[in-house]
Amino acid sequence: MFSSQSLPSAHIGQAALIGIPSCAAIYFVISRFLRPPSSTFPCPPGPKPLPLIGNVLDVPLSSPWLVYTQWAKRYGEITSFAIFGQRVVVINSLDVARDVLNNRSGIYSDRPRLVMGGELCGWDRTTVLVPYGPKLKGHRLIFSRGISAKRSLDKYHSVMEHVAQTFASGLASDSNDLIGQIHRSIADLQLAVIYDYTAQGRADPLVDDTERVLRYFTMILEPGAYLVDTLSFLKYLPNWFPGAGFKRTAIEWRALLAETSGALFNRVPRTKADAGRGCLVSDSLEENGTLPEVEELVRWSSFTLFAAGIDTISSVLTCFFLAMTMFPDVYKKAREELSLTLGDGVLPSVDDGSRLPYLNAVIQETIRWGVVGPLGVPHAALEDDVYKGYSIPKGAVVVVNVWGICHDPEVYSNPDQFLPERFMGETPEPDLEFMFGFGRRKCPGMNYSLQYLSLVCATSLVMLDISKATDDSGAVLEPKLERTERVINTPKPFPCKIRKRR
Repeated sequence: MFSSQSLPSAHIGQAALIGIPSCAAIYFVISRFLRPPSSTFPCPPGPKPLPLIGNVLDVPLSSPWLVYTQWAKRYGEITSFAIFGQRVVVINSLDVARDVLNNRSGIYSDRPRLVMGGELCGWDRTTVLVPYGPKLKGHRLIFSRGISAKRSLDKYHSVMEHVAQTFASGLASDSNDLIGQIHRSIADLQLAVIYDYTAQGRADPLVDDTERVLRYFTMILEPGAYLVDTLSFLKYLPNWFPGAGFKRTAIEWRALLAETSGALFNRVPRTKADAGRGCLVSDSLEENGTLPEVEELVRWSSFTLFAAGIDTISSVLTCFFLAMTMFPDVYKKAREELSLTLGDGVLPSVDDGSRLPYLNAVIQETIRWGVVGPLGVPHAALEDDVYKGYSIPKGAVVVVNVWGICHDPEVYSNPDQFLPERFMGETPEPDLEFMFGFGRRKCPGMNYSLQYLSLVCATSLVMLDISKATDDSGAVLEPKLERTERVINTPKPFPCKIRKRR
C-alpha cells in the first residue's frame, strides 16, 4: 500500500525503486552481522529459506493458517520460518500452546513490533498492542476490577437484555442486511455498556467514525499490508519521499483514532452524581481515581474492549445465525430446551444462561466451527528460550494456529461437523477458553462476551423463526460457510429466512 503521490520527479521515483530494495538488502546484512551468536540449539523445523528473503514465498497472504496446518503434518507440532531474518514460530498443538504461553508467560507476554499500526498509527496505546511492562499491568488492573469478573457484570444485565430484545425485534420487522444489523447491534451494546452512550440513529457521526477506525485497524493487521512492518527503517523516510505514502496515511489514521477514542471517553461524566446508570468508564474512574495517568489507562483499555468486541462478537453471532440455518435439527433442539426450561415464549434473562447447557454447547461449537480469529494475536519472546530442544530467540514472533487446533481430529472428533454434543457429557472435548488468548494476554472480555452471546442467542431463538430461504421457484437455497479469510474471519453473506416467531 505504497503511494506514488507527490513525486518530485521521475528521476527520484526511479531512484526510489532502486534505492529501497538496496537499502533493504544492506539493512538485512548489517542486522544479521550485528546479531549475537545464535543458540547451539536449532530453531523449530520448517521450509528451507532462501537467502536474504527467507520464506517470503512460502507463506501466502491469504489464509496462511491452512499452510501452517499442512506444515504441522510434515514438521510437527511446533514449526518455524523466517521473513527477512525475522523468526516466526508457529504452534500447532493446544498442549504446546498452553505450556509455552501460559506456563512461560513471563517470557512470552510481549507483542511483536507493529510499526505501521502500533508506532505510526497509535494502536500501541491499546491493550491489544501495548508492549509488555507497567502499562500492560495497568490495563490488566483496570479490567480485573471491572469487566473481567463475572460479579462486576451484574449491573449491566438490564442493558444487555434491552439491546438483545431490540435486536431481535428489529430482525422480526426487517431481516434484510442481517450482518449489518448484527454489527450495529453489537456497536450499540458496546457504546451503552462501556460509555453509557446511545447512538443517535444510523447516521450518528461518532458511530461512523468508530466504524472507520475499526476498518482501518483491520487493514493494518493484514499480513504483508505494509512493508514498513518488515523493514522498520522505512519509518524514517521523509513524508514526501516516493513510496512513503504510508506515512501520510498513518498521520490521518492516528489523528482519527485519537479523536474518536477521546470523544467517546470525554462524553462520560466524571462525577457519580452525573453518571446516570453508570458504565465501565465511569466505574473505572470511580474505582481508580481521575489522575491524568489513570485516565489515560482507562481511556485506552476501555477503547480496546469497545473496538475488539464489536468485530469478534458480531462475527460469532453471524456464525450462530448461519449454523441455525444450516442445521435445523440443532436449531430445533435448542428451542426445545428453551421452552422446557423457561416456558413457551418466555424471554430469557442473563442469569438464565447457566440453565441452558445445550445452548451453551451450541455457542461453544459455533465459536470452534467459525474460528473468528484463525491465528489469534501473535506473542513475542522477551528473551532467548529453549523448548523441547528447539531454540526460540529473543524477539521471535510466536503464533498459535487456532484454526489448525480447532480442526485437529486428535483434539476434536469429526472437526468438520457441527456437533454441540462434543462439549457435553462425562468426557467433553476441550473447552474453548484458549480461543480468547493465553497467559497475561488473555482477552479480559471473555466472560462478558460469553454472557452476552448466550443471552442474545437465546433471545433470538425465542423471538424469531430461522429457516432456509427459497428462490422465486420455491427451491431451497442451501447456505454454506464461506469466510472472508481475513484477520477477523467473518462469514460472507448467506441466504436465510427470518421472521417473527409464530
